[in-house]
Amino acid sequence: MSFRQGVNTPLYYRINSGRWSLANIESRSLRLSSLSPGKYKIEFGLGDKKQLVKEHILFQIYPPLWLNPLFIGITVVAIVSGFIAFFLWKTHLLKTQNYLLSEKNRLEKDLRHSLLASIKSQMNPHFLFNALNTIQAFIFADDKRKAASYLGKFARLTRKILDMSEKETVTLTEEAEALDLYLTLEKIRFHEGMEYSIDIDPNIDPDFIEIPAMIVQPYVENAVKHGLLHKTGDKVVSIRFTKDLPYLKIIIEDNGIGREASAAINQKKQHTHSSFATGANLKRIQILNEDKEDIGVMFIDKQETTHNSTGTIVIIKLLFKNKKT
Repeated sequence: MSFRQGVNTPLYYRINSGRWSLANIESRSLRLSSLSPGKYKIEFGLGDKKQLVKEHILFQIYPPLWLNPLFIGITVVAIVSGFIAFFLWKTHLLKTQNYLLSEKNRLEKDLRHSLLASIKSQMNPHFLFNALNTIQAFIFADDKRKAASYLGKFARLTRKILDMSEKETVTLTEEAEALDLYLTLEKIRFHEGMEYSIDIDPNIDPDFIEIPAMIVQPYVENAVKHGLLHKTGDKVVSIRFTKDLPYLKIIIEDNGIGREASAAINQKKQHTHSSFATGANLKRIQILNEDKEDIGVMFIDKQETTHNSTGTIVIIKLLFKNKKT
């Protein structure tokens, strides 16, 4: 750098009173690289004696964002908060999984208990007592053929019930066979004064449709014991399995005395079996619905024009389920 034509005077500079450095004589700019964050003062000197120039430059380099103490503090807090949130989330997830597992175990336990209650309602002492009495009556009448036939059907029903008690679901064929055996025994006990029918929609393949084990039986039992037992004249109960997509609809219909008259009779007799059987099955349906099943039950009281009851219709709706292969 020169202040006089033809004379080159070297220009020196120093940073923060440090060592003098010679500026590039061919450049009209001063490049400073790799400076750390901080405050700087650049002084200039002319000639070898470094005669100080009055002008100097003051500037400050701020640290990058990631080195800013506030940013570092926020980042540390965010990372720690993230770890805490992750730990709390994992803890909550684990608690939720444990809760769901315990709920599943509770539902399975309650379902098993309710299933056993339903089985107990079918194999109740009244049914056993009546069956044995019927067998005894055949023996006293010296009708060994009928006694043997009845005993054989009774044994088959007992064995089928025990087999079904080990399953959560059964095929429609198995359920229908159990109902047929039960109603056959009751028909014999009624001295053939009762008729029944079990009809399955021809569009349904009963071998490949699964339903909860013995879900129908308590309602059939109520129709027989509390609808038809106290009725005079013809006694009829029908069971129909029909398609009502996406549901399987089960219709149990009797021409008995109706629920109101039956409840009045049972109240006088202080008879609790009906409430036990129905209550156990309703509890079981509630548990199955908690476990994502879709089961509905509806009662319809049939009436004559004179408003006298002519029986009861029970409609059960189950979501169609194909047999697992």
